[in-house]
Amino acid sequence: MADNTQYYGARWVRSESGQNEQPTPQRFRIASGYQPTAGGTNVDLHVGDPVTLLSTGYVQLMVGSEGTQTANWGVIVGFSPEFDGTVMQPRNKHVGGSGVYGTNFERQNYCYVVPAVGQVFEMDCDDNVTATTYAQYLALIGENVDMVLAADTTNANDPKATPRIDISTHNPATATLQARIIDISPTIANQDFSGNYVKLYVTFNKVQQAPYQTTGV
Repeated sequence: MADNTQYYGARWVRSESGQNEQPTPQRFRIASGYQPTAGGTNVDLHVGDPVTLLSTGYVQLMVGSEGTQTANWGVIVGFSPEFDGTVMQPRNKHVGGSGVYGTNFERQNYCYVVPAVGQVFEMDCDDNVTATTYAQYLALIGENVDMVLAADTTNANDPKATPRIDISTHNPATATLQARIIDISPTIANQDFSGNYVKLYVTFNKVQQAPYQTTGV
C-alpha cells in the first residue's frame, strides 16, 4: 500500500451541465483581522477552502464534521491585496488575524469564490479504511457525505484547514450531509485505492443559494 499524492482542498473540475469554463468568481469580504479555525486550531485561508456567507456580509471558513456543519456558498479561488499595516499587499492567501482595517473600508480585503451550486469539485478522502479498493469506492457513488477540516500545522508559518471528504460519513439516505459523491476521479494521482487521499468528484448538497435554500443568510 502506498499513499496517493495529496492535493489541497476542493478543486473545480467542471459544471454539472458539462461546461469546461470555470464560472466567474464572485467577490466576498473578509472581516477585519479574521482568524479562521479548523476544529479549534488557528489556520489561514487558502485557495481551495469552502466558505460560508454570513448575515454580516462577510464569509468564513465552512465547518465540516469536525464541528457543527455549515452550508457552503462556494470555494475560494483567489484573494485581493490585503492591508499589512502600511500598504495594500498582494496575497495568495489570508493570514489568520491579519488584514486589520477596522472601519477603514477602503482597506477592506476580499476573497474570490466560485459558487458551489451546479459545479463539480475534486477532493481527497480523509482515510484509507472506509474503502480500500476501486470496487468499494465505486459502490459509494451516489451517496451523500460530509466534509472535514483536518487542520495541518506542520508548517507553523502556513497553517492549513485542509478540507477533505469525510468518507466514513457516507450515507445514501441522509439528505443533510454536505456533499454527494458522483464519480471516482480519473486522475493519474489515484495510484493506489488502498492508500490515503483517493480523489473523488463531488457536488455540494448543503448550499446557501436560492432556491436550494429559501431563507436568507
